[in-house]
Amino acid sequence: MTAVSLNTQMSNLFNKLVRISALSGNKFKQERQINQKHQRELKSTKTISQLITTQGTHLTCAEKKQRAKAIGQIVERQSQIKLTKQLIKQQNREAVERSTKGRRYDRITRDSADEVFSQCVRLRANCTCEICGMVFSPNNMKNLHCCHWYGRGIQALRYDPNNAVALCRNCHFASDKTTEGRTKFGQMMKKRLGDLGSLALQHKVKEKKPLTLSKQQITAHYAIIARHLRQLRHQGREDFINFSGLDIYQKETL
Repeated sequence: MTAVSLNTQMSNLFNKLVRISALSGNKFKQERQINQKHQRELKSTKTISQLITTQGTHLTCAEKKQRAKAIGQIVERQSQIKLTKQLIKQQNREAVERSTKGRRYDRITRDSADEVFSQCVRLRANCTCEICGMVFSPNNMKNLHCCHWYGRGIQALRYDPNNAVALCRNCHFASDKTTEGRTKFGQMMKKRLGDLGSLALQHKVKEKKPLTLSKQQITAHYAIIARHLRQLRHQGREDFINFSGLDIYQKETL
């Protein structure tokens, strides 16, 4: 064997060893990256589906046990969260049922007549909550509501000025959902209306008479009042301005 051929064989062998070393190094690097990835998975709060679908055939027995333990903890935690949400929802539903017991609530869609009547009630109070005194801008009364003492489902009182007040969002919620809020709201209404006014509203509730005027007539009536109240506010009036209601039992020419 000549020296040239020997050098060639040694060079080929050396190159082969270099390639093997490089491949071994890459393989070791890939395995280390995979292990680091799964360690992060075990520490993170991934969903169950992500943990199960990820292939784990290359994990050791200890790693598989740790992985199964992590999945079990996540399953248990999600079950607890789900049960807690269901319990809270049930408690809220029961609380609303208790708070609304004995009162009539309805899910009635607001129409144009409701909108202009609401404007009249809020402008009458100078865009101010009649319980807490919070003041709103006439151009932005989104969180100032028209609150009815007797619900809008009672048509005889749906557009009655004596049955409605201006309340901010928080006071309106409290007057519907809490005992303290309902008590405060009832005391305010009885003080404003007096015994005769309260009895008059109760009488209308018992009569249960339907509307005889059209929605267009009601809207036109309160649109005129709302426009007049807005003009008074622009002129600087800041006091409580009463407005006349509408006789819904008699057909009128507006």
